[in-house]
Amino acid sequence: MEIPGLGPVEADDETYISQLVTVPVLDYNEVEFFIEGYDDDETPEDFHDAIEAFLALDESALQDAAKAVFAHYEEVRAAFEAQDGPEPAEPDDDPAELVDIAGADDVWEHVELGVEATVAREADGEQEVCVSVQCVCAWDRERGLVLVFRGGRELSEVLSGEET
Repeated sequence: MEIPGLGPVEADDETYISQLVTVPVLDYNEVEFFIEGYDDDETPEDFHDAIEAFLALDESALQDAAKAVFAHYEEVRAAFEAQDGPEPAEPDDDPAELVDIAGADDVWEHVELGVEATVAREADGEQEVCVSVQCVCAWDRERGLVLVFRGGRELSEVLSGEET
């Protein structure tokens, strides 16, 4: 089967998996796409539109999103600093303690952009098709960071990995 924008995909249960696709917004990383809920969706063209929009983004989309990612960093850091209990036994147990990011202009230096993207319709809200990318971040290596691109067009949400 082929999905527009991604080419041939393989079925794995109820998910389709693409071959590697070069994605400009993710620093030209080769990314594997996981498409969920496509067969049962009443308007699969929404998936096509989201994929096309996401693949058309360039690095300016990340520059525009830097403030939101920095705000997420500050929330995680504040939660770590507010927690009660003993300090971690080893510094690597909680990297939030070690990372000091001056501002939004520096935040991307502490993020390793992902190489897997999930394309799925939101379960709540407007039920728009979103592209989500799991990333590694220096301030929360255990959970990571998820960048959610609503409609594939722009970053609409920044989450910790466990929130997805």
